[in-house]
Amino acid sequence: MEKSKKDIQKNLDKNVKVMFKSPAILSLKLLLPPSLKEKYISINVGLSTLPSVGLLVAHAFNLYCNVIGKREIESRTFKLGVLANALSRVVGYNIKPVTAVIVEDSKGNQRKTRGIVGWLELDIPYEKLKRVALKYLIVASYLGIGRSRGIGFGEIELTFRPRQSKPQEKIS
Repeated sequence: MEKSKKDIQKNLDKNVKVMFKSPAILSLKLLLPPSLKEKYISINVGLSTLPSVGLLVAHAFNLYCNVIGKREIESRTFKLGVLANALSRVVGYNIKPVTAVIVEDSKGNQRKTRGIVGWLELDIPYEKLKRVALKYLIVASYLGIGRSRGIGFGEIELTFRPRQSKPQEKIS
């Protein structure tokens, strides 16, 4: 954990680039408010092929809590996802949706899923949120993010890039 504390401290003034090295399978239902989860859990919305900052941070937080054995985290996951969406921005991306085969049985039937590969560059200007998000994303960089991590999905790599000195111009 000491390495991650140093990584967080020295990169607070930089953007975070999340590279999806293997397809990341991200569920949108993680961002449902806990009070509405029962009502909407049966609706099949599929998986995210265009992730938000909040969805990534919520998945990383969920993973972190599972690793340390923390339970009953639905409301905190939801709040963190909403805060990350509201207080951050995507400043660059190159995301490609892919169909990946999870398993193939002896008859040749394949179980497929949708995931994403590519990269997403994030700017989180609120320092307290950035510290928290980086803590969870660093853990995810070792263990993967999203579903089916145990079979190689969701491998990510974090890199840090200098923030742009001035906001980008609007395209008209």
